[in-house]
Amino acid sequence: MAEHSTDNTFVDMDEQEPTGIGGWMGTLFLSWIPIVGFIMVLVWSFSSRTEESKQNWARAQLIWLLIGIAIIVVLVATGTYTTVFDYAKEHGGTFSFYSA
Repeated sequence: MAEHSTDNTFVDMDEQEPTGIGGWMGTLFLSWIPIVGFIMVLVWSFSSRTEESKQNWARAQLIWLLIGIAIIVVLVATGTYTTVFDYAKEHGGTFSFYSA
């Protein structure tokens, strides 16, 4: 939100300091912890006190999560998901592009 000053310049009232490397390292570390990470991504996505760059990153994380869930739903609905795991079980639990 910009406010007009008397000398015909605009002053950005919402200017924020960028997150430092340590801040991003902590953010990534927290986001990797199961359950806690998901909750924190939700908080960062929808909190009005979260800085804009972290909020956008968290929203992108949620979008990728939804895309991943949608892909899994499609694979399960078409039977492909179980076929992949059946193949893995038959071949010792691993995938190999090269036959021995």
